[in-house]
Amino acid sequence: MGFIKTAFRNWLGLTNENLKPTQELGLRSDILTQNIQSRNRELDEYWLWYTATAQKLSMFYQNYITVPAKQDYFYAKTRYEDNKKTHSGLPKAMVDTLTNVTGIPSVSLNVIGKDETSKENKIYLEERQALMEEIIDFNDFKNIIKQDVRAKTLVLGGGAIFVSNLRDQDAAFDKPVIEFIDERFCEIETIGNIFVAATKKTDYKVNDKIFTHYERRSYNLIENWVIDDKGNRVTLEKVPQLAKLEDRIELKIDMIPAVPVRYKNGTGRTYGLSIFASKLDLFDDYDQTTSQLAELVRKSTPIEYFPAELLPIDKRSGEPIAPTAYDRKFITLKKSMRQDSKEQIEVKQPELRFAEIIQVGVNQLVQIFNGIISPASLGINVGADASGESIREKERVTFVTRDDIIDNEIGVVKRVLELALRIDDYMNDRAFVEDDVHVDYPDFSSPTFDKLIATLLPMWAQKAISPEKFIDLLYGDNLSKEEREKTQSVQFESS
Repeated sequence: MGFIKTAFRNWLGLTNENLKPTQELGLRSDILTQNIQSRNRELDEYWLWYTATAQKLSMFYQNYITVPAKQDYFYAKTRYEDNKKTHSGLPKAMVDTLTNVTGIPSVSLNVIGKDETSKENKIYLEERQALMEEIIDFNDFKNIIKQDVRAKTLVLGGGAIFVSNLRDQDAAFDKPVIEFIDERFCEIETIGNIFVAATKKTDYKVNDKIFTHYERRSYNLIENWVIDDKGNRVTLEKVPQLAKLEDRIELKIDMIPAVPVRYKNGTGRTYGLSIFASKLDLFDDYDQTTSQLAELVRKSTPIEYFPAELLPIDKRSGEPIAPTAYDRKFITLKKSMRQDSKEQIEVKQPELRFAEIIQVGVNQLVQIFNGIISPASLGINVGADASGESIREKERVTFVTRDDIIDNEIGVVKRVLELALRIDDYMNDRAFVEDDVHVDYPDFSSPTFDKLIATLLPMWAQKAISPEKFIDLLYGDNLSKEEREKTQSVQFESS
């Protein structure tokens, strides 16, 4: 039974090779509790809404979730094979849009105690900056932040970034390795609000047995242990990939070799809060509405009623060809026994109320987006006023969420890169320095032409900027040299 359950979870995309929630395999250890198991089921649900199809959502709620409140879900009530379901993809669109509008951070480096007053310090800072850029390029760190850390943190609530020295295992790893582990596969330990340790869990299959490797990182220390499929602690040699690993690895970096990542703190909990929290019911309702609209479109097709003897006949069986789900042209009518009956084709157009269901969908969209993202950011207009100014006003919700994401990420990016530089110094026996990484993000959008005019014209009138600067700031690189000279002449002569 456990094998079937694991295979089913693999098909849903909730696990990947050698890396899956250990409690689903019946494992127990000193850090697994009932609350953690419940949390991981919640994380699986979040992830499925972000990645899955309608078919997988239907299978998930009918075969995996046993929470009574979820049994009334649209996906739990009807089988996918019996009723066509349409998954809107809205959860993924929300996260991907927020991920894209936040942008990729740019970083610069200072070293405390070393300014650029001397040529020697200036050269040192340039070399240190180059080293940081090498670490970023080696790990493709900017894409890790955008595509891995940011997206998964928004969906799942958090995780941890592990920075490792793997040069002893493979000489190709000549720089620190940066890896993000989402909350499904790691646990964060805190004392109050102080981060003290992060533990990564990885499953290995050896001779048809499952072994779980735990790697706990705390201040100047990495601890490793393995739990077998019976819940017993065994030696690392039981897993060939871990045979050369030490039980305890003491570091001298004066830091924890991991950085926690949380979008928002869950109340009274050590893990983060997904932006999908409290939205799953609405996602299910919206998919039901979307599916009902698709069904209405099908049912709105004009129906042609044919007498049975006029239906096309299957040449092999000799039976009338049955109508398909989307072809409502052929529907059998029993032949009447009345003498005055007429065998003829009848066409009927059903009267269906689309407007009411569409309005329900609009209301559901408003509730789903509430507090997270503006519909305008997704190219959706849910109101009558579609003017440019109103759309920009509506995008304020996206601005606020983006600012929250950036406020969270700035500290994470800063700590990870400072940690990576410290570990690189440790790998190469260099004296430690106090690095200070500065993180910056691009603007969300450019100001409108009207707003630029309103801002720049008073500055030009007061001679705070030159005519050339005025044109440059107003039009940027959109004008050729000739157009720029002509525009400047006309603009200021008329003024």
